[in-house]
Amino acid sequence: YGLKGTLKDQTKKFLEEFHTKNVNQLNLCLEGEQWKQADVPREFQDLIDGGFKRKIQSVRREDGMESKISRVIFFAVHGQNGTHSGLFLKFSLVSSTLILLKMISRYIECAAELKVVGSDILTKLEALLRLFNSKTCQLVLGARAMQTAGLKNINVTHLALASQSLGLVISQVPVIRSALGSHLPSKHQVLLGNFKNVSLEFKQHQEEIFKKLVDIINQLAEGRLKDVRWTTSAAEDKEDQLKVEKGIRVLMGQTKSMHTKLSRLIDQDQRNRIFSQIAAVYSRICKRYLKDPFDKGSDVVKRKISTQIQYILSHLRNLSGLGKTVCQDLEQFVV
Repeated sequence: YGLKGTLKDQTKKFLEEFHTKNVNQLNLCLEGEQWKQADVPREFQDLIDGGFKRKIQSVRREDGMESKISRVIFFAVHGQNGTHSGLFLKFSLVSSTLILLKMISRYIECAAELKVVGSDILTKLEALLRLFNSKTCQLVLGARAMQTAGLKNINVTHLALASQSLGLVISQVPVIRSALGSHLPSKHQVLLGNFKNVSLEFKQHQEEIFKKLVDIINQLAEGRLKDVRWTTSAAEDKEDQLKVEKGIRVLMGQTKSMHTKLSRLIDQDQRNRIFSQIAAVYSRICKRYLKDPFDKGSDVVKRKISTQIQYILSHLRNLSGLGKTVCQDLEQFVV
């Protein structure tokens, strides 16, 4: 028993040092993260394909991932019976997320080799994931990356890549639980339930990022629409002067730019959900600032408002995923 106890103590000491080193490295990497899309070496795709296990089980993809470097990671979606559904999730990542993936694989290797401290390994991996989540929140949503990494601002690309990194971890939590569970004794299996809470925290954080993206357009639209002057002078009462306001043109350009960036970086369904909320923002703000001048204004004012609304509607309806009937409630302002 004395020898067993000594070996266990030594193993725990190793694990503490191993975990501390990973925590420090992850902190350092995140604080210096520029939140730019990283190239993905093939070894990381193999980690995902193999479920963080030593035996790699590659799934055939029509994605050109035969090369050694990619710009994304693919995750094969499986049904309840364990067979591949034919669907893939695609993730654009930053360097720190790739480092996290490597760390996860090492914790699982430790669980396989150091079964005597399996429950401790599980707890520490859970803590590492929570660190990644909280630190990412501080740096991106909390804008601390402007101090730690010298970013000039936190933009749409930064938010989208943070969301994608969270999304990858969310997709992998069941895989991580399965890989760890295969090395844990039955009495410790209950501890795997803690990863459900980890996943929930990541999802809540991701939703906050989506909300922030909607808020960006909300603030821009508020600023542009409240500043438009709807009254007209006699000199302006001419059809040829009823043109789209510069602020409205800029606003729709900013909206299209966000759509383009999100289309490139995040899942299409997520992008569509974000932009359905953005469409609702346009409906709400336009009605707030246009209803009174439209109802009380002259025919020229009505035509001026109609011109702006038609421009907004045409641009929104041309965005992939929104459809040709979005913001129908704004058609009341079209004459």
